[in-house]
Amino acid sequence: LAYQISESFESLGSIIGVRCAVIIGGMDMMSQAIALSKKPHIIIATPGRLHDHLENTKGFSLRNLKYLVMDEADKLLDMDFGPVIDKILKVIPKERHTYLFSATMTTKVAKLQRASLNSLDIPLVDVVINYDIPSNSKDYIHRVGRTARAGRSGKSITLVTQYDVEFYQRIEQVIGKQMELFPIGSKEDVLLLQERVSEAQRIATLEMKEEQQQKKGSKRVKSEGNDDYKDREDRDLVVSNKLSKKAKRVRR
Repeated sequence: LAYQISESFESLGSIIGVRCAVIIGGMDMMSQAIALSKKPHIIIATPGRLHDHLENTKGFSLRNLKYLVMDEADKLLDMDFGPVIDKILKVIPKERHTYLFSATMTTKVAKLQRASLNSLDIPLVDVVINYDIPSNSKDYIHRVGRTARAGRSGKSITLVTQYDVEFYQRIEQVIGKQMELFPIGSKEDVLLLQERVSEAQRIATLEMKEEQQQKKGSKRVKSEGNDDYKDREDRDLVVSNKLSKKAKRVRR
């Protein structure tokens, strides 16, 4: 599964040069350490082996981690990876995005979810946008409650499709309040925003390509610089040999 995920990432990100490293048990630690030293954009790892590298691989850390994704969390916890995951959560940045995927919401998964959320400290939140409406009403209350801390007020926007009506109505029953319809303007306004988003995506892709090309260009310059240095060394060596031969002739 780890290798399948890596192949998918590299295939989807081939245009912008995405680099992945697969870190799993049963494989050579040294070759994995070398792969980690190359600063991959994405690390696909099993908890045990990732923790081994955090503890034993010199120079490796996750201090620049921005996104943490835990796939099949229920299976991970059923395999008693809980203590290892707790150790990993303690050494990674608190300011990160955490994605937790699970086929079933067991008590262990719920505990892990709370541990992931409790590590976040977001004092000021003006707007919460529920892109996917929570299936659990308590999760909804927990999310939107971040906008009303310490007597403050905020806004919560929930995107609802025809498939979410049941969850939507259940939340209204729990909170005892009917949600207001958020005005979004005309269809033309939406299409205009869609065009702006598409243009922003296009520009972002171009910028990432240019950045990747610049990195490749700087590597070539360094390589050529090293070649020039070697050429100078070779020329100096030839001149030195010629002078040495002349000196021998003079002595004779």
